[in-house]
Amino acid sequence: GILAPTLIGRRLERNLRYGFKVWCMASPTGELLACQPYAGAKTLLPDIGLGQGPNVVHGLAVQYGLSPGSKVSCNNLFTSFDLLDYMGDKEWGVMGKLLFDLIIILE
Repeated sequence: GILAPTLIGRRLERNLRYGFKVWCMASPTGELLACQPYAGAKTLLPDIGLGQGPNVVHGLAVQYGLSPGSKVSCNNLFTSFDLLDYMGDKEWGVMGKLLFDLIIILE
């Protein structure tokens, strides 16, 4: 199945500073597979050296015990080319959105 790390938290207003934020990995049917409370720099996820988003995806995959051949779906906050390479080496598929800035040079 496809698993998706997501951020859960209820935002009542734009600058909400309080509440619980949890990184979660869920099955396609919504079954909770792995989770980690988000605590900023103190969040307990392994650092694989690719940045916070890839660390979250990898950390939840390891916490759940994702088997080779499994697929993970994530949004642009979590996705990077480095993550795709890293997860591919572990034989985990990744589907995610990548954003690029368009630079126009005017002469």
